[in-house]
Amino acid sequence: MNYIRRQIFALAIGTTLVACAGPQPKSVLSKYQQALEAGDAKTIYKLSDNDFKSIHSVSEIEGYLASNGGDTQSLAELLGEEIVAIALRGTIELASGHVVHLIHEDGRWKVRAGGIPFDRFDSPQAALNAFFRAYRDGRLEVLRKLIPSNFASRYLDDTQLEAHLERIRSRVVAAENRLPKVPKAVEDGETAEITYGDGFKVRFVKEGGSWKISDLE
Repeated sequence: MNYIRRQIFALAIGTTLVACAGPQPKSVLSKYQQALEAGDAKTIYKLSDNDFKSIHSVSEIEGYLASNGGDTQSLAELLGEEIVAIALRGTIELASGHVVHLIHEDGRWKVRAGGIPFDRFDSPQAALNAFFRAYRDGRLEVLRKLIPSNFASRYLDDTQLEAHLERIRSRVVAAENRLPKVPKAVEDGETAEITYGDGFKVRFVKEGGSWKISDLE
């Protein structure tokens, strides 16, 4: 599969017990996997979280499924693997190391990340979301798209890039945990920044119409 690799760096997620009514993560993941196999965009949309729904429509999912049949079926096979661990806050780890994150929302468990990886780079916020998803799943090809051209030569080798990602792990975790729910980007021509926590910043540069991350404090 060309966009799902083993998880290289899993972010730490707590295992606080949450008593929730309705379908549980294993059941939701099974329904999501069956929907992928059937090309059922409406069910995929229904089982996804509100943030995903606010960005993507059923018709967009239908287009993705139609254009990425091979990858979609590979993802369906991946999500059908034996479950080896479930964290009670909605994190499912599969035998290959792939992690699916779920969120309990509106009384139901919904897939938040680890399903269809829509990656957009048309705004700083979208680029940052793509970075966090790709970082969790170890999708190096997506992470390379987020590296400015003047730094790209440093990470042509997978080992070099993986070592760099390991070095910045604590910064990535801190940024994702401390970002506001709706981060605001301040754009200035071809550069932008998003502030989080106590004045820390994520800085971006725009190249060829795509936003890339130039610095993560």
